[in-house]
Amino acid sequence: MLVEHVMQTDVVTITPKTALPEALERVRRRGIRHLPVVEDGARVGIVSDRDLKRAMASSATSITCLHGRA
Repeated sequence: MLVEHVMQTDVVTITPKTALPEALERVRRRGIRHLPVVEDGARVGIVSDRDLKRAMASSATSITCLHGRA
């Protein structure tokens, strides 16, 4: 069997400028774990649901610390 027999062709992508909450919502809504990051039609990276959750948690912690609530 070849990859072409199991790969997805209706690929959900994001851009480097996509907000973290929007990217995480796409992951959740589609039930996927990875999003290719595309800019000007070229793949420039990939993020996982774990990457997004980790970044969201650290961003929230940083904001809380900045406001003196840590």
